[in-house]
Amino acid sequence: MSNVPLTQYQDKDDAMHPYPGDGYYEWWYLDAQFDNGYSCVITFHYRLVFSEPHIPGVQLHIYAPDGKNVVTFKPFDPAVVSASQEKCDVVMGDNYVRQEKDGTYKVSIHTRKAGAELTFKNILPGWKPDGSAMLLDKAGSVQGWCVPIPRGEVEGTLFVGETQIKVKGDRGYHDHNWGNCNMHDYFKGWYWGRLYDEKYTVIYGWVYPMNPKDPMSAKLYIGQGNKPLLATQNYTLKEAKIETDPELKREYAKDLTLTCKDQGVEFDCQMITRSIVEKNDMSAAAKWPTFYWRFLADYNAEFKANGKTEKVNGQTIHEYMLFK
Repeated sequence: MSNVPLTQYQDKDDAMHPYPGDGYYEWWYLDAQFDNGYSCVITFHYRLVFSEPHIPGVQLHIYAPDGKNVVTFKPFDPAVVSASQEKCDVVMGDNYVRQEKDGTYKVSIHTRKAGAELTFKNILPGWKPDGSAMLLDKAGSVQGWCVPIPRGEVEGTLFVGETQIKVKGDRGYHDHNWGNCNMHDYFKGWYWGRLYDEKYTVIYGWVYPMNPKDPMSAKLYIGQGNKPLLATQNYTLKEAKIETDPELKREYAKDLTLTCKDQGVEFDCQMITRSIVEKNDMSAAAKWPTFYWRFLADYNAEFKANGKTEKVNGQTIHEYMLFK
């Protein structure tokens, strides 16, 4: 399938996409890796897809360089929750994520145990996969995904208890999901992850359909410096070293290989898992089988573009979600 210009992304793509019915869900996700070794993950759930019913709430994870983590969730009464249908402007009580007039994003989130006040600024322009942002658009059922900040500068303050930590870095990320039906009705699961090399940025999603007769949903974005290099569906993801988790009783792949050759760009990447940094059985809250793993992996990647070949390596995080 031919690719579409990355510039088709618009600010309105990051606005609320409301739908009637109990199946409606929507979330705005942000994360950042900072120069001082801290990292954080922030999610504004307008309707939390992984709970039944789909309640609103904010979620914050702060990871310290010494291995200590803070994980917190705060639910809200829908009466104090709002979102714009013109751009990203989400409010939950005193917490918010919004796009300012200059295009930067401001985030303020505070729970009982922790908080974050951050500013995100794009390094790479926003991405709307395939020009439609649709992972699913079938018989009135939709699942959408866009990436307003594939990579961005981020700066601000983290709060852990009474401690304030100043942070900054160039590995900020923001994406946005929405839909009007339960994910597990259509998707078996997915792999999702990113590579943040000094020169290159890679974002990939590999979504398995619940019905094996339905097509795979594959999304790949490659940036070089502050310029997009490629956005395509034409790549492959191969699993290797399949193991069974002794606690979750489900199989997962320890290692992954990504391969792409499209529009004059070649990309090959091997990811070898070092450790499982997080795993959860969310089935009780979701009321259907829901399993999650987050992996720390070593990567070795090769890029060929514009007559040049470069090899890079480092560490990265990727996730696996399973709905059966």
